[in-house]
Amino acid sequence: MSAEYDIIYPAGAERVAKALAEAGFECFAVGGCVRDSLLCREPSDWDFTTNATTDEMKSCFDAAGIHWASTGERHGTLTALVADESFEVTTYRTEGAYSDGRHPDEVVFARTLEDDLSRRDFTINAMAYAPKVGIVDVFGGQADLARGVVRAVGNPAVRFEEDGLRIMRALRLAAVLDFTIEPVTARALHECKGNLLRVSVERVFVEISRFLQADDGKRVAELLREFPDVLAPIFSADTRAATTEGADEAGNASEAESSDGQNASAHSESAWQNAANLVAKTPPDLVVRFAALFVGLFAKDAVAGISLADSQGALLGVFPKSSSEPQDSETVHAVYASRGAHDALRKLKSPKRLATEVSRLVQLAFCGFAPTALGARRLIAACGSEAAVFRLLALYRAQGRSSIDETEALVCDQMAKGAPFGLKDLALKGDDLIKLGMPAGSEIGACLNWLFGQVIEGGSLNRKNELLRLATRFCEGEKRGQ
Repeated sequence: MSAEYDIIYPAGAERVAKALAEAGFECFAVGGCVRDSLLCREPSDWDFTTNATTDEMKSCFDAAGIHWASTGERHGTLTALVADESFEVTTYRTEGAYSDGRHPDEVVFARTLEDDLSRRDFTINAMAYAPKVGIVDVFGGQADLARGVVRAVGNPAVRFEEDGLRIMRALRLAAVLDFTIEPVTARALHECKGNLLRVSVERVFVEISRFLQADDGKRVAELLREFPDVLAPIFSADTRAATTEGADEAGNASEAESSDGQNASAHSESAWQNAANLVAKTPPDLVVRFAALFVGLFAKDAVAGISLADSQGALLGVFPKSSSEPQDSETVHAVYASRGAHDALRKLKSPKRLATEVSRLVQLAFCGFAPTALGARRLIAACGSEAAVFRLLALYRAQGRSSIDETEALVCDQMAKGAPFGLKDLALKGDDLIKLGMPAGSEIGACLNWLFGQVIEGGSLNRKNELLRLATRFCEGEKRGQ
């Protein structure tokens, strides 16, 4: 124990702790909030542990005028609600066996803080703090913080058998904090990697996302290279790894086979290196990092064993039905990679919007736009939004594209001149065309699409007067064609 370090609670957290302490109960901040405070990082949330039972907590909170919610009472947890903040407060507890690798078979309430800390995942998360006591550090968390080490509490294999998500959490902490993983703990990550197959995809997706958004892309890349056997199955669209559906009722994960009969979770070493190299050079934007990962995994040399000619038939659904010409291999590969990224993210139950944004970015990463004003306008229209434009440029920069500085300058210039991302950005709207005498209906859409093409391909200015002049020409042409 150390009383030398003072942690300042935010007002809401202080009120919760005071309500229990003034009633004679122990109440300690615990876990990530203590860790982050010691690292001089602002905690994202505050959790507390106490020797009070949930019924005793309710009485204390009621007396203090604190609202509470019964969010996990069976496991000894209440959520205290102060203003617009919430604080989880849990009774000291130990846990029984985890036969499904996800949830304890039973929770046993304890009366000592030390027993409670012993069930936690990593030493840097197994510290507690109370103002009149100081830091309670039974497992050397402060020393590991000072050395920059992620170490499991006790036997790491036991910790990872209890909850497979701790495997992903170890990698996330190492990435976000720029820590190393202690050798025995690292070895257990490899040995116990199958336990991730028993974790719900929703939980895995949250940890993967936080892992990829770590500030230092180089550290994320190092971990991708060090633990490909742990991480690769998560990003495969063809495997049931890390899915709830992939586990039977006993919690045993089944291994899916890809169409060629091999375990699809095993990406080639070159693909994984490609992915890590790209991620290392990208900013901490989740869409860009996911896209970089999939661009690397689906690079042409990484999928050399897949016949793109055979893939084309399965991919024709994304091409215009009017297209009778065979698609070139570059286009087919871009769509193949895009589909793979989209499927993998949807397997992880990612938000639909994220999957769409990532898959579109992956497809564009296999395309090229000339470093000209026309090429810049085409890039802008292909991206569809300013955010997507700068994400694509970041990805191109990570790929080491030639003329990237020139391309970026041209793109910025064309956006400043009003180059539209889509029809909605045209300076002329459907109502303007109706006022021009055009009947409502399909002709409006046809005219807007034609105007969009004139701006992008013809270089016409996206100004209302110019577009009105062009629209008049379009109407006259339509009348002549009747």
